[in-house]
Amino acid sequence: MDYLSLDVEGPEIEILRTVDWKRLHVDVVSVEYQIRGKHKIDVPATLRKLRDVRRFFRETGIYREAGVLPSGMDVDGLDIVFSRT
Repeated sequence: MDYLSLDVEGPEIEILRTVDWKRLHVDVVSVEYQIRGKHKIDVPATLRKLRDVRRFFRETGIYREAGVLPSGMDVDGLDIVFSRT
């Protein structure tokens, strides 16, 4: 099984757009979507990024959402996980 974790503190969507997902076979992909402002999570920006990441993978037609990590409230990072269909 191939796994890709993308956590680059900002340009995740831009990086995802550079990949030919029909040619690259990765079974599981996780993407951090949390946006931090000064010392705290920027909730509106984080929710926009989550929406954009979900839309990106839905539009590939290759991946389905498998979950969001962590499932608890104590978070240092927020990741969304997709698996290849």
